[in-house]
Amino acid sequence: MLYSRRSGIIMEKPILSPDFTIEDIHKIREQNYERTKNMTVAGKVAYYNNSGKEAEREIERRRALRRKIKEPLEKQAALMYNLLGSDRN
Repeated sequence: MLYSRRSGIIMEKPILSPDFTIEDIHKIREQNYERTKNMTVAGKVAYYNNSGKEAEREIERRRALRRKIKEPLEKQAALMYNLLGSDRN
């Protein structure tokens, strides 16, 4: 848990607004500062490298999920197009 200097409360993750405002950016920056303020340079490098790798894995996971959803929809659309196309001839 992290302590927020602004609000004086302990926070796990910042609560972001649906519109993602400049205040949300401040919250994220503050959270990153609180996480890394006592780290050595080597510790910060490792932290950011691990965070980047984790983000890459999450992006790939979401892409794979999107492909799983998209492929059946494309096949279904092709079938519908073929069915409609055969009715028109």
